Amino acid sequence: MENPDTFYDGSKRIKSEIKKENQRLFMRRLLANKSLLIGGIILIIIGLIAILGPSFLSNTPYQIFAEERLSAPSREFIFGTDNMGRDLLSRVIFGARVSLFVGLMASGVTALVGLMVGLYASYYRFLDHILMRICDGLMAFPAILLALAIMAALGANALNVIVALSIVMIPTVARVIRSAALVVQEQTFIEAIKAQGAGSFRVIWVHIAPNVLSHLIIQATYVFAISIIIEASLSFMGVGIPAPDPSWGNIIYEGKIHITRAWWMTLFPGAFILSTVIALNLFGDGLRDFLDPYTIN
Repeated sequence: MENPDTFYDGSKRIKSEIKKENQRLFMRRLLANKSLLIGGIILIIIGLIAILGPSFLSNTPYQIFAEERLSAPSREFIFGTDNMGRDLLSRVIFGARVSLFVGLMASGVTALVGLMVGLYASYYRFLDHILMRICDGLMAFPAILLALAIMAALGANALNVIVALSIVMIPTVARVIRSAALVVQEQTFIEAIKAQGAGSFRVIWVHIAPNVLSHLIIQATYVFAISIIIEASLSFMGVGIPAPDPSWGNIIYEGKIHITRAWWMTLFPGAFILSTVIALNLFGDGLRDFLDPYTIN
């Protein structure tokens, strides 16, 4: 008769081999997904610049060098100076902190509220009509105009920018989550769970919500990118992050008057906006393919 320990050791070895094989497959899919890798690497670099960059700076974003006003990029001022003589490199890096923080918070609030609205709208028919009509009303306005109107009513500061961006973007996320949740509710296991007497809270949050998280994560990356663009647009128009606090949008606004003689004031913050948005879109596209169970790399 075989020793039970032999069967246990064999089972343990098989589980270990399966785990290693799954890890190999995971890494193979990850390395094959070029969009996810490139977008992720660029985002990590920009994030590190925003977090660690200020500790390597010798000038603050508010320090004025009047005699160096509109100086071209040099060894002392790598990105040059602005129209008031402030170090543009310092302002761009601190502006990255502001813009990324606003975009991250707006995408987080949008994802949380959009998830709740989408789940409950898909589960309760009477809520569906109410919530989706509100979403339709908000989506009837162009995003930038609605955000501009909200900022005009609330006032210009970072918190109000986050509120305005969240209100603008929640309807889109809520609709995507609602559609995904409706598909999940048609699955047989949901009917079986309901037949066992599970309450609505358990069905929604334990069984439906985990199955729509991939859609939510992908939408959050796109909201992050759009939020950075809208925040920069609001700051450019003077209703976003108020001066003298730096953000990529108001730095470009200050440079537009001097664009012919001080091109660096618009080039460098614009390049950061462009690279961040492209990286987020690449990351979102790659994440969509990576989380798709039908995609084979």
